[in-house]
Amino acid sequence: MEGVEFQFYGAPCLQHTNYVFYKAFKYKQENRSKILAQGDFFFLKILQEIPLCIAEVELIWEDKASNQQLSSLRLYFRPEHTPDGRQDDTGNDEMLALGERIVLRLDDLVPLIQEDVKWLYGSDSPCSGGGVSKTSSDGAPLKHIYIERASLKHM
Repeated sequence: MEGVEFQFYGAPCLQHTNYVFYKAFKYKQENRSKILAQGDFFFLKILQEIPLCIAEVELIWEDKASNQQLSSLRLYFRPEHTPDGRQDDTGNDEMLALGERIVLRLDDLVPLIQEDVKWLYGSDSPCSGGGVSKTSSDGAPLKHIYIERASLKHM
């Protein structure tokens, strides 16, 4: 997709056979630069017919043999957006994790990332981190979606 750029951010953290793992990647989309690191959450729209979901970055790596830059993501959906739907024992702010992780090439992932989403679900309570935004070593802001991990896991 034209107008989308990405690169690994920081030094490699592990190498195993043909795989080189990184902690983050930086992407530029529509003249805005962002950094996504392991453990970060963001909004993702995989297909038009699938509702917006929340994705968590689990792994970022390069496959030297195939020359591909890859990411492993865990996806979280609202209960009403799953085949079983919302149940009587489902919490108000509960999100359900997809059982399997998905692996996407970074050049396929970046265009699916949704920016400026108005999320109308959940409570307005402050995040446990005190609302302080993090910055990278070069001073670039790392905008995180503050979501309590405990509230995202299916009980």
